[in-house]
Amino acid sequence: MAEKYFIETPFEAELKLGDGRAVRALGVFSWYTFAKVKLYSPSDQSKTIDLDLIIDTGSTYTWVKRTRLGSLGLKPTGRRMFKTIEGKLVEREIGEALMAKP
Repeated sequence: MAEKYFIETPFEAELKLGDGRAVRALGVFSWYTFAKVKLYSPSDQSKTIDLDLIIDTGSTYTWVKRTRLGSLGLKPTGRRMFKTIEGKLVEREIGEALMAKP
């Protein structure tokens, strides 16, 4: 079940308008929604961890700390470049795990 927590996080961003103009936006992002999930090792489903993860509808991948995945016996399967919301390129290790509702 998803839960909401009130967390104030100030942000500043430059937005590009359709006509090419740029506008500076300031604000406070005030809500995160979390979901309780269970991660499994694909090779040994007896190895599991329970997590509260932030739901991000704009994200393609689920971000979990390497140490948590290591406790499932998982190792990185490769590396990939990602573009952050600030437009920076970062390289991160990637791997796979199974996820389900607890």
